[in-house]
Amino acid sequence: MLIGAGLNDFGLVGLFPAVRVVSVRATIPGSDRVIVPGYVNAIKSCNGMPESRGLRVIELAPTLSGPVSPEYAGHLAGAIATARMNGLSVVAAAGDNDGGPAGTPAGLPGVLLVGGSAADGHRCEESAAGAVLQGPGCGLEDADPVSGQLRSGWSGTSPASALVAAALAALRSWRPELSPTEAEQALVESVQAAPGGPLLDVAAAFRRLGLGAVVDANQPAPSAAATSLAPSSAGLRPGAHARLPRPRVRVRAIRRYRGVLVSARNRRRGMVTSVSAHRLDEAVGRLRQVASRARRSRHVALRVTAWDELRVRFRDAENARTTGPVTIVAHPRHRRLG
Repeated sequence: MLIGAGLNDFGLVGLFPAVRVVSVRATIPGSDRVIVPGYVNAIKSCNGMPESRGLRVIELAPTLSGPVSPEYAGHLAGAIATARMNGLSVVAAAGDNDGGPAGTPAGLPGVLLVGGSAADGHRCEESAAGAVLQGPGCGLEDADPVSGQLRSGWSGTSPASALVAAALAALRSWRPELSPTEAEQALVESVQAAPGGPLLDVAAAFRRLGLGAVVDANQPAPSAAATSLAPSSAGLRPGAHARLPRPRVRVRAIRRYRGVLVSARNRRRGMVTSVSAHRLDEAVGRLRQVASRARRSRHVALRVTAWDELRVRFRDAENARTTGPVTIVAHPRHRRLG
């Protein structure tokens, strides 16, 4: 609910309502307990999803209870390293141990370590210390997803990590060309100074990456008069589709990469090249997206083994809402639909 609850009639809306959540079981069947092999297998499952589901962020909420052997810690660290190589950010709760050191997997390399903060900026009493940043983590209100009944007093680093993961997913959806490190750095370098440690500031992170128009568009209007978004000095004018040309595309297969390289020869500075691959779903007779990637470059390598259609368009690097016309490339072995 905190991550992605959409508009409803009981008043709780998630931090990123447009998010798509994929739930992967890491617990022992019939129990809430998480063990290392469960986390390793769950992360490995996520490693196969960036192409098919557009996955960008993995959130590991529960910390492992008890000490973890060096062998098991190595297996878990290896799975996390592979996830990052696949373009996935990994966010983990620091743990609820009353100011003690962060637990596993939060303390492993490549993990964005999140602690819990109270409304006044102090660290929640139960939160572990040493977090890279703090998210809202104590005295939270929630709602039952079925009845909408208020649930108050929810606390812990798990909701804090969920909110940070949602913020990171939102940031990477607006700026899909960012690597995990770049996106996480934008969050960490945009924090507010607080008594309990660096505090998450989503709006500041968006503004840092030139997405202030996105923040301003979701603020209450100052008056009943119509307002317009001011264009970024470095970006293209919002809605200026005529200034974004239709990509002139060349596609070639990359066998070692098991994918394709899409080159947009007429890309100009300040534009992101966005590519999506689509496959025919014969059950419904329609195309569905199977992979996507965007880069601030004229060349985009897309890892996809089978596709029927590629869709390529330019987007303004400073204003994600400004996009250009689409170039469609049909696979030479398949008849283009429609």
